[in-house]
Amino acid sequence: MVLMGYPVNHHRVIFGVGNLIMGLVLSIQCSAGLLSAEVQALPSSLQTRYENVQSSIDGRQFDVAADEAEALFLDARATLSDRDVVVRKLRGFVAGLHHQAGNLTAALRHYTRLVSYYSEFSFDPALVEPLHGLAQTYNALGLDEDAEQALLRAQNIAHREDGVYTMEQVAILEDLTDLKQSISVVRRDQQRRYHLRIHEDAFGKDDPNVVPSVLRLARYLDQRAVNVRSHLLLKEYRRRVYRTECHGLYERAIGLMQKTYGSDDPRVIEPMREYAEVLLRHRSSRARAVEVVREVERILVAGSDATVADRAAARVEIADYFNMWNDGRADRLYREAWAMIARDPDSELARKELFGTPVRLTDVALGESPFPIRVPPLVAEGDQSLFSEVSYTVTVDGRVRNVETVGGNIPIRQANPLRLRMARIKYRPRFVDGEPVSTLGVLHTQKYRVNRYAKKRPIDHVKCTSCTDFQHAW
Repeated sequence: MVLMGYPVNHHRVIFGVGNLIMGLVLSIQCSAGLLSAEVQALPSSLQTRYENVQSSIDGRQFDVAADEAEALFLDARATLSDRDVVVRKLRGFVAGLHHQAGNLTAALRHYTRLVSYYSEFSFDPALVEPLHGLAQTYNALGLDEDAEQALLRAQNIAHREDGVYTMEQVAILEDLTDLKQSISVVRRDQQRRYHLRIHEDAFGKDDPNVVPSVLRLARYLDQRAVNVRSHLLLKEYRRRVYRTECHGLYERAIGLMQKTYGSDDPRVIEPMREYAEVLLRHRSSRARAVEVVREVERILVAGSDATVADRAAARVEIADYFNMWNDGRADRLYREAWAMIARDPDSELARKELFGTPVRLTDVALGESPFPIRVPPLVAEGDQSLFSEVSYTVTVDGRVRNVETVGGNIPIRQANPLRLRMARIKYRPRFVDGEPVSTLGVLHTQKYRVNRYAKKRPIDHVKCTSCTDFQHAW
């Protein structure tokens, strides 16, 4: 039923953002032809109105489409039997549109009645989709326990109908995992692995269709290794276990892709880059990481349409990894890359992109999201324009030096963490005439947001008579 498996949640997002975006795409695609066979059973006047609903969906006017579909459903129910298959599917169609438009109570009403049609057949496979839609509506309304029960019932029916490892239950399993964030990490680990088992059972362990699921589990274990919580004596052991399994999954995914598509296929590049970054982050097997990035360079250079600039960029990519590892070979590779494009008139743009300005290699996401901060004294709580600006020097070896706060409207003391963080960042240095040079006065502006959960310090408790005293007191 259209829009039922992945309705977009405008109110309360717990199911993952990826599911929601995919849901919007799938909803729009499915709505165009899901009822194309059944719509022929409707009177001609209702068929025309159904086409109007589709036009509203194509125009993303979901509120209009929901109202039109509601009227269409009422007229169809008056013409046909309330238990007619077409009418039931039309009710699910209407419920999904109401959810898409944010009319959650209307969506809940339709989904509940749709489920009640099958109450006498408690394990009817036709219940899976309406139960899934009902669960997502419950979730949007904040009814977590009801949502969980509906999802578990849908999963149970899927198990009885198609087996424990059926692909049809993947969306349900993903929503269950996202919903139950409060469950133990051990149980969450089991559900993530269960997701992979489903794909292995459906396609086979050596089928390329399992690669996305393998990579998904590898990324999850990478995060688990970072955020592992355990007793001090077990923490490093658990982290090592997660990292070892993560590395094995990346090796498996890359091996499957190379076996299926060939060792020179460009589709292997992104997983290999990702794997090299994981090895760098885990400080594990530097030799293997070098092999991976060298393989990436080989694939890029082997391409029939590879230009001189492409080859230089591949060499720079390897140098960047050495730079982040504090390996002295980075400087030699940077110079080799410069020599490739130094005299090539077609590579002027590549020279500017690769060496024209310092390029941040670590903490690249810094600045994309505001830092949380307590409400500073004398600053309105609703003020969202809090920021701090720092100036620093990028040295010839890509290190950050002389970090100074040069602007902003937050207390100096609260800006210190930014200065310390900037000092640990590594850069690809700027080059001039084939030589690395220092770059002075590089600026970074960091925005801040008020942390609503931190206690605001009363202004009366801060005794200050000047800006200097204010900063010192805070």
